[in-house]
Parts: sequence; C-alpha cells; structure tokens
Amino acid sequence: MDRDMLLVALGGFIGVAGSVIATVVGYVLEGRRERRRLNFDKSVETERVRREHYEAALRYHETGESLRGHDLAGRDLAHLDLSNADIQGGDLTSANLSYANLEAANLTGANLHHADLTFATLQNARLDAADMRGAQLQAAALQGATLGRADLQGANLPHAALFKAYLGFANLADTNATHANLVQARLWHADLERADLGSANLAAARLEFANLRWTNLEGAHLDGVHLRGATVDNTTIMPAGWEDIVASKPEDEPADRSAAS
Repeated sequence: MDRDMLLVALGGFIGVAGSVIATVVGYVLEGRRERRRLNFDKSVETERVRREHYEAALRYHETGESLRGHDLAGRDLAHLDLSNADIQGGDLTSANLSYANLEAANLTGANLHHADLTFATLQNARLDAADMRGAQLQAAALQGATLGRADLQGANLPHAALFKAYLGFANLADTNATHANLVQARLWHADLERADLGSANLAAARLEFANLRWTNLEGAHLDGVHLRGATVDNTTIMPAGWEDIVASKPEDEPADRSAAS
C-alpha cells in the first residue's frame, strides 16, 4: 500500500514538474520569438530611416534640408552637390563622395572613416573633430577648410589642396600627403609622425609644436615655414638647406616670451 501511494505521489510530482517545465520552456521559446520579432522590426525601421536619409541627400540640391546626424554610411554620393549642407555628426563611413561638391559644408564631428573623397570639393568646409581615418582625399580641394582636432591617421592626400587650411591639433600620423599644397596652412600642435610629405609645398605654413618624428619632408618646399617648438630629430627627413629658408627653427624662442604656448 505504501508502495502504491508512493508511486501515485511520484507520478503526481512528475506530472506537475512536467507541466512546470513545459510552461517554462514555452515562456523561453516565446521570449526568443519576441526578441527575434523585435530585432526584425528594429532592422526594418533602421533600413527605412537609412533609406529616407539617403533620399534626403539625393534631393538636397533641390530642398536644402538639414542632413545633420544622417546615416549615409556606404552610400554612393559621388558627384552630388552638397555645398553648404549641414551634415554635422553624420555617418559617412565608407561613403563614395568622389567629385562631390561639399564647399562650405558643415561636417563637424562627422564620421568619414574610409570615405572616398577623391577630387571632392571641400573649400571652406568645417571638418573639426571629424573622423577621417583612412579617407581617400587624392587631389581633393580643401582650401580654407577647418580640420581642427580632426583624425586623419592613414589618410591619402597626394596632390590635395590645403592652402590656408586649419589643421591645429589634427592627427595626421601615417598620412600620405606627397605633392600636397599646404601653403600657409596652420598645423599648430599637429601630429605628423610617419607622415609622407615628400615634395609637398609648405611655404609659410605654421608648424609650431608639431610632431615631425619619422616625417618625410624630402623635396618639400619649406620657404618661410614656422617650426618653433616642433619636434624634429634624426628620424625626420628634411630637404637640403632647410635651416637657411625657414622662418623659425625648432629651438627658436618666441619674440614675445609671454605669448609662448
């Protein structure tokens, strides 16, 4: 009798346990289905927003609407007229902007990581604090552009026009800027470590306190360059006779000591 009662009790327990397990498993599976549905809905919504952002960029020359914060990563924007556009904080990662007109555009804080800006027009554009690592800027027009604290590490800038551009505190390490026009460019405190500036024109450029370790300046034009406080050592490749043509040397003291920074 005791044995029969034990079996009955055990059977009841197993039944209850099975019911509980089935309920728990049901909740888990339902939770997974709900998460998948939510992820799918989020993916659809993200793609819808990205499509709207892209369409807004394509019609910008007609509407002039703000593109601030827009997600344009990987989009083909080649040859578009985006002059004076507000794209502050926008995501242009790996976007194709070759031959695009971005004159006077606001790209402050924008992500241009690995973007293609070959032959793009960026005159007087605002690119302060922009992420331009690995960007392609061959023959790009950046005259008068501001790139303060921009990150251009590993960017390609051969033959780029940076006449009177502002690059104070910018990261230009590992960049290729051969034959670039940097006449009167302001590069105060810029990091140019391992940058290739071979045959670049830096006449009257301001390189005070810039880091020039391992920088290649072979064949560069340094007439009237300001190098006060710059880091120049035996790793820096300088053109012959540079000390006779620069406006100031790394070891020079400022004319007004109170203005030293």
